[in-house]
Parts: sequence; C-alpha cells; structure tokens
Amino acid sequence: MATVAYPKIPESNWWKLRDQFKKTLPNIVTTAYLKSLLGFNSEGAAQNLIGPLRQMGLIDDAQKPTGRANDWRNDAKYGEVCEAILAEVYPQELRDLHGGPDLDRHAVETWFMDNAALGQAAAARNTQLYVLLNGATPQSSEDKPADAKPRSARAATARKPRGNAASASIQARGSQPPSGVTPADDSRRTDGPAIHLDFQIHITPEAGPEQIDAIFAAMAKHFPNK
Repeated sequence: MATVAYPKIPESNWWKLRDQFKKTLPNIVTTAYLKSLLGFNSEGAAQNLIGPLRQMGLIDDAQKPTGRANDWRNDAKYGEVCEAILAEVYPQELRDLHGGPDLDRHAVETWFMDNAALGQAAAARNTQLYVLLNGATPQSSEDKPADAKPRSARAATARKPRGNAASASIQARGSQPPSGVTPADDSRRTDGPAIHLDFQIHITPEAGPEQIDAIFAAMAKHFPNK
C-alpha cells in the first residue's frame, strides 16, 4: 500500500521563518536562505524544508513565496491559511477524528505511525506540525512561557553570585575564619545525635582565586570532616 508523505517542519523553524516573512517577503526561498536564517550546519538540512513549504503551498515550484505565504505572515489571515493547508494536505478522516486545538496529541502520533508507516520519532515530527496548524494561533519565535527556560539555565541563574563585596555572605579574608564562624571544639563532642550543618556561601564576583582558596581553607580548618 502506497503511503503519503506528510510535511515536517520543527516548531521553532516555523515561527522564525514566519517572523522573517513578516519583516520582508523574500524573492525566492533558497536552501542558502534557509540555512542562514535558521542556523543550519548544512544546506542538506535546509533542503529538507523546501518540500514541506511547497507541499503546503507557501512557495511554488520555482521556490518563490506564493500569495498564501503573504497571507500566512498576516496575523488576521493566519488562521484561514492554517485551515486551508489542513484541508489540502491531510485526509478528512484524520481531521474528523483529531482536529481542533484540544486534540489528543498521542492519538495523532499513533495515527501517523499506523497510516503513514512511520517510526515514533518521525510520527512525532509530523504530529508537531499538525498540532501547530490546528492551533491556528499566530505567535512569534520570541513567544515562550516564563518557565520554558532550560533546567541548566535555571540552575546557572540560581548559582549566580549576588550583590557586591559588602553584601556577600562570606568574603575572602586571607586565612582568617569567616565572620560568625566558631572553630569546632572536639572536647565537647558527645555520643548524642549527630548534627548536620548546611552552609550557603555567596562569593562576590570581585574575589580572586587566592581569596576563594582562603575561604575554603578556613572552612576545612575549622569544620573538619570527622
């Protein structure tokens, strides 16, 4: 049984390309144009977008933007363009079973796996574009939820030193112990419950390597790990 190849365009590429079309509609959409705009490492990756753009009627056989592409970049007409693409590219069965902004994404992915003979990864890419078209809500490539920052970036933000030398919790003071820290006294240790201490150290950005080493040397001296 022959299968139909459905278009695949990553969401970030979709919005970034539309943002650029809103600024200036290009005379022709070449692989070099897409490679430069979307930051691809090779023209082969850019070439993979030519077919889907043509299949959706956003560029013609000569790779020139169509009247639909001009409407696509218009927020007021964006929804109509998405509906037209859905009607032309996807079968009625899929649109009847799984259509609209509240569609079941997993069910759509399963549909592509069954009806287009795709693996899960390829079906997920097909599903992403299908979901975008059903949402029919224009956005910008800059529109991202406040909590969409990658975890690594959030962690880096949390570790960022705060304040200046005056507001740092512990500052470099040569070999002297940090203010408010009392050396451990082994003579007063008992066999009672163990005490667990957590220290939060904020080091001023102005502190040099020698000062930082002095801080941790002082901590190791006065709070030995025994």
